[in-house]
Amino acid sequence: MALALLVPGLAAGQVANSIASKTTGFERREGFIPAYVDARSGKLLLELPRDSARALLLISQATGLGSNPIGIDRGAAADDYVARFDREGDRVHVVLENWRYRSTATDNADHQRTIREAFPSSTSAAMPLVAEEQGTLLVDATDFVLRDWTDIVGTLSRSQQGSYTLARDRSGINRGLTRAFADNTEIDLNLTYAVTSGRPGGIVNQIVPDGRAFTLRQHLTLHRIPDAGYRPRALDPRVGYFGITFHDFANPIQEPLVERWAARHRLERVNPRDRSSPFREPIVYYIDRGIPEPLRTATVEGAKFWEDAFNQAGLPGAFRVELLPEGADPMDARYNVVQWINRNERGWSVGGSLGDPRTGEILKGMARMDSHRARTDYNLYAGLMGAAPSAADTAFVLGRVRQVTAHEIGHTLGLSHNYIASTYERGSLMDYPPPRVRLDARGEIDVSAAYAVGPGPYDVWAIRWGYGVFPAAS
Repeated sequence: MALALLVPGLAAGQVANSIASKTTGFERREGFIPAYVDARSGKLLLELPRDSARALLLISQATGLGSNPIGIDRGAAADDYVARFDREGDRVHVVLENWRYRSTATDNADHQRTIREAFPSSTSAAMPLVAEEQGTLLVDATDFVLRDWTDIVGTLSRSQQGSYTLARDRSGINRGLTRAFADNTEIDLNLTYAVTSGRPGGIVNQIVPDGRAFTLRQHLTLHRIPDAGYRPRALDPRVGYFGITFHDFANPIQEPLVERWAARHRLERVNPRDRSSPFREPIVYYIDRGIPEPLRTATVEGAKFWEDAFNQAGLPGAFRVELLPEGADPMDARYNVVQWINRNERGWSVGGSLGDPRTGEILKGMARMDSHRARTDYNLYAGLMGAAPSAADTAFVLGRVRQVTAHEIGHTLGLSHNYIASTYERGSLMDYPPPRVRLDARGEIDVSAAYAVGPGPYDVWAIRWGYGVFPAAS
């Protein structure tokens, strides 16, 4: 006689499939949202702690096409959402909450309702419910995750590189890089794009072995919703920070409807009222081990300009730089990263981030350093000083690598450009400074101080404004 497993909350006689029975043969990834992957079926199952569980959904591009004009880069930050998982019969809907319109009048439930009913959320998927145990939901997330998250198809079309579609039969879960940790579950995807009609574009054909199909990796992070300890800081137009923008319909009519909050990492002292108190969690940036020497050392040194900026801003120990641990996935949300980006042609270095769209809190800084930049800098030197290899040309190039590294990390800290800084000497790393070229007493070209070393006074001031830990108003 078969024994039925009765689950609290189910009607008498109703049988529920156990999670264990539905995950036999799967590999379990224990963490924030436990994940199960199956090599045979290619499925991904997620174990949600309850109905209407919530998480941040962070999206990034793990590998690149290798083309600056097209712009699909390794290590590119894409989108961030607040995702809610709502049970609807035998499905669990993935609902992306709309935080662009809100009411901070939390004591007025009816006013909150007027916002919810005026602006829609996005129900982006319906995941089949596989099993349920004591409120825990096991769902099949395979179809939900295997999609073109960063709009590669649209990017190729806009770049006139052909008509492509996601080839599901040649795509799947990257089991080796699908992992789970205490506060984040990482899902890595191998996505193949295939031509649907016509011919591949010239750039794709130049780079890819067979332009009719190519495979990229995209990456999803399900991150625990940050607690309420983060204090948003209103943007001040006199200080150059990126941030989030939203409509707050609770604002008095004498104030703007649109609110802007600065994008910042969380930085908290153990005792906020003690200026000498240590920080709970310093901001740590990790450098790509794949950067060749001596460029890697210069990249580390440039990143440490921000150690100097935080120290001078009265925040010693708040920022530090390390090499990315061996074996770590740079897409893992636990690491702020500086990655080396190789492309078919020279291109830009870029600083971006992923964070909490509710508050502007940065959760993961992501800087991309273009590997061609060193050759461009050498060409500048050669045009001034001649092309014969020397220690001086190496010093010139490394000076620029330090400066560019610091500039892009500045963006990932929330800082925008400060192009006017060159009007007061070398006022900021967030400027685009040309190399300083002088004539010595003999009339010879001197580039020994081509690039500045360390932060400018604006950088120190801006870090103090953005990251200074000020006591709460009493």
